[in-house]
Amino acid sequence: MLFYKPWGQDTASDVLIDLASSEDGKGDALIAVKQPYSDTVARTQHDLNTDYVNVKDWGAKGDGVTDDTAAIDAACAALTESSFITNFRRLYFPHGTYIYNGAGIVLPNGSSLIGEDLFTTIDASANTNTGYLITLTGFRSRVDTIALKGNKDNLGMKGISSYYNSDNGGVLNCILEDFHFGLDIDKCWYSVYRNIRFRRSSSSVVLTGAHIRLGFNHPSEEVNNLEFSNVWCAEPQKHSLAIYCRIQAIKFTGGSLETIGEARVKFYTTIIPYDVLIDNCYVENDISTGGVYLIEGQSTTQSVTVKDCMLRLGSTPGSLGKTYSLLRQRLVQFSKRHIKCQQYKSLVPSLP
Repeated sequence: MLFYKPWGQDTASDVLIDLASSEDGKGDALIAVKQPYSDTVARTQHDLNTDYVNVKDWGAKGDGVTDDTAAIDAACAALTESSFITNFRRLYFPHGTYIYNGAGIVLPNGSSLIGEDLFTTIDASANTNTGYLITLTGFRSRVDTIALKGNKDNLGMKGISSYYNSDNGGVLNCILEDFHFGLDIDKCWYSVYRNIRFRRSSSSVVLTGAHIRLGFNHPSEEVNNLEFSNVWCAEPQKHSLAIYCRIQAIKFTGGSLETIGEARVKFYTTIIPYDVLIDNCYVENDISTGGVYLIEGQSTTQSVTVKDCMLRLGSTPGSLGKTYSLLRQRLVQFSKRHIKCQQYKSLVPSLP
């Protein structure tokens, strides 16, 4: 490291005093970082420290053994010390496995939680608290590039809450494992959920909720303009997507809906949705209760458009769309030109 020598100071003692000072313009602001790459610009250690809030600066080990709860909570608290308008703070987890047994990580307005890679894990498998492991609030909050491990024996613990999140907030490049309820989205708009994999730790784990729930906590509010891209719901679970509120402009593109239990997409509300599209997804059996169907609703006025999807139907009798009344009405809109059905041991339902 190179040292900046303030003008007019002549002794090494003066330099050491300034380096030890916490005043603005002193301390780490006097230390230049020697960059390991060519053609880089000079920066001070203070500048680099403000790029991220690194959990290891608060003592987190990330060794998969040490309880890092206190360090993670302290680092998260530091995010509130800066205005989100001028500085979108990032809570950074270097590569490792971080044991977390706290009440939950709440990201303030405009902040994000970022891992170094998908081998970076927040392990809450022994956490007995109820509530959400991570809560996103407000403007452009994100979780990006990290694996989250839940407690399969704790039904009250949920994965991520995206609450009042807008303007490109969301969840990207993440793995959620052993959560009975993976992702709750409430009062959100213009958010992105991309490259997410829901999974379980072993074949003995039985999940009983829904990978994604829309409007569960605030069913009287609307969720709109959400993009789900390459979201893989490929583990045994009751539902891939459960809808409790009014929704508008919801789009699923790519990914897989292979949950085992009941309908892949289920409406728990009678409110009419608008512009719901499932595009270029893979849908597979099996439904353990009630037959083979993709979507179940509470009203025949609810509808979803399914386009360019591969539907692989199982041996259990049923239908692609199901409602509680007037079953002759179509809940799902299909096009012969845009649906591919792969049949084994069952008859493919006739398409309009």
